[in-house]
Order: sequence, then C-alpha cells, then structure tokens
Amino acid sequence: EILSGLVGSEMCIRDSVYTGLTNNYLSMTGGQVILSWIFGLAACVNIALTIVLTPYFGMLGPAIAMSVSIALCNATALIAIRQRNGFWLCYLPSIRRAGQ
Repeated sequence: EILSGLVGSEMCIRDSVYTGLTNNYLSMTGGQVILSWIFGLAACVNIALTIVLTPYFGMLGPAIAMSVSIALCNATALIAIRQRNGFWLCYLPSIRRAGQ
C-alpha cells in the first residue's frame, strides 16, 4: 500500500529529487535525440520487468518495474549530461570536490 502510493502516476510526471530536471535540461540544450533513446531504453526495461515481475508479485510487479525504469531514465540522463557538458546536474552533499 505504501509502495503503490509512492509509485503512482504523479511520480511519473515529477523528476527525481537527486537528479533534478535532467530530462528538461537535455531537451532544452539540444539533447532531444539522446533523450528519446533514453526514454526508449526505459520503456523497454519497463515492459520486460512488468512481464517478468507480474506473475511473482501481482500488481506490485508493475509498480516495481515503473520505479526501476524511472530511476534508470534519470540516472542515464544524468550521465549523458555529464558526458556532454562536463558537470553533474545533481545535488550530492556527501561527495566533496577534489582538494577540499
């Protein structure tokens, strides 16, 4: 019950707290093609995990699959931004910069 509340349709619209607006950043800075590939990968992972997890977990299976695909989408977009622009578009207070 708690997990289904966390993985509702509202979570699909919002971005992750740690990665920020990675999808919006990529689409506004010319990374639409990369973003479409990321969405395609996340959709394929979501479909495969839904097929595999539904017989074992029932209705919780698609919720887990959606959570994994959203996390994959945000993490992949974050890495793509790092490779394209040279900086991390996230807030990680536990990681210190070199020399500090």
